[in-house]
Amino acid sequence: MVLFVMKLLLGAIKFQRYGSFLRKTECVNEIIEGREYCDCDIDISNCIFMRSFGYNGDGGVIYVVGENYTMSISDSMFFNVSSLTANGGAIYFDSATSKLYRICCSSCSAFSAGHFGFIQASKTNELELLSILLCAPNNIGFSSVRMITGDQKILSTNLSLNYAERVSGIGIISPSSYVCSYCTFCDNHVTQYICIYYYPNSGSMYYSNIIQNNSPSYGVIRINGGAPKFLYCIFDMNKDALFCVQTGSLTIAHCFIFHEGKLTTSNAVSMGQNNSLVKFQTYELRFFMSHYCNADFPINTNQKTQIIHQNSYQKKGILLLTWFCLISYNF
Repeated sequence: MVLFVMKLLLGAIKFQRYGSFLRKTECVNEIIEGREYCDCDIDISNCIFMRSFGYNGDGGVIYVVGENYTMSISDSMFFNVSSLTANGGAIYFDSATSKLYRICCSSCSAFSAGHFGFIQASKTNELELLSILLCAPNNIGFSSVRMITGDQKILSTNLSLNYAERVSGIGIISPSSYVCSYCTFCDNHVTQYICIYYYPNSGSMYYSNIIQNNSPSYGVIRINGGAPKFLYCIFDMNKDALFCVQTGSLTIAHCFIFHEGKLTTSNAVSMGQNNSLVKFQTYELRFFMSHYCNADFPINTNQKTQIIHQNSYQKKGILLLTWFCLISYNF
């Protein structure tokens, strides 16, 4: 009986042999304190990770460091997960391949970098249909998500209502290749500087909204090396200087820009290709929605995902009740 109850509480852990590593393929300890995935291949979906207390170290739920690990997470949620002393509030990954798909991250934080994730991948580094909202409400640390190296692809991702000392949105560091499209960066706030940071980067962002973000110094978008491009993007009601190019160059083309402050703090910005300095309706983009992440235009979710999203509170209550029953049984 006790073993059966503990299985309900902790969740069954399924391991598969994959090369020289073990691969975890099921949700583990979703509401129990501490991180539960360390130095292994990860292939999980339909998980809900919630924490009452922060973790003293890198990665509040996931910590993977090694040469050839793979991380694949889909249709999952991270709520109130934090690293109190280091990097990666929910995820710290430094290995080969990372693919995150249809994930909600809400109210996560890190003392240093990556309130949701500190993700360094030597091969593939992808985000698709992520909603990263309300991170670091105390304006600590930097980068809601920090992406380092690899072939980086960011698609249909919403980073909004986040806070930080620096880089309230995303930090893109030394990608082998980079493309970002159909994303929104809205109402992100910093006490010091920058919403979107490139170092160095020569890729492109397409068809995205950059709206109502601030940067008291430098610029809302800062370039440090490379020659990135923003194409067919909408910049609306951002505060303070909009663009800052420390080194390298920046091309803005076919964009709509409505900005009352200083447009740029440098001369290395090309603004001559069919841009319109007028207010324009923002793109109505479709994003992932779950219990903790709202979306004005949500994508369709499968039936299993809908049930998990609707019943996250009930699930937490059942696990706590099971824990109580286990204690009562032992006494």
